[in-house]
Amino acid sequence: MFIAYAMILGNGVYKFCKEMVTRFFLKTKFLHGLLVL
Repeated sequence: MFIAYAMILGNGVYKFCKEMVTRFFLKTKFLHGLLVL
């Protein structure tokens, strides 16, 4: 039970971190594009 809960929790944290990193990279890439223009 605990292991399954930990796996679900870890998966949620991983997805959240991946989404935040992706958004951060998209934002910096977007800002970089604006600076180039």
